[in-house]
Amino acid sequence: MATKKRIRSTKKRKSKKKNSSKKRFKRIRKVYVRLIDTPTRSIVKSIVWRTIGIIILGIISWYYTKDIQKATIVTVLFHVIRFFLYYVHERIWERVRWGQEEEKL
Repeated sequence: MATKKRIRSTKKRKSKKKNSSKKRFKRIRKVYVRLIDTPTRSIVKSIVWRTIGIIILGIISWYYTKDIQKATIVTVLFHVIRFFLYYVHERIWERVRWGQEEEKL
């Protein structure tokens, strides 16, 4: 009687294994594709991002100053300084070799 229970339990285990192997097989069969942005897409994304930043800072500046001329000066000055600092930041990081790996061609 104990052997019948063992046989039944192994049959159940086998059937579970068959179902799980199908699931594993489907996971293995998926193909992942890496999408790379074109330069035009990157430029458009940058322009949209900067425009959003300019609008938000313009609204905040105008809210606190209640003067459109002062708000414009603050917004333009902030973004010019930020543009310059980002350029310097990138040039400094270009010299740092930490986190870069050489790839043989």
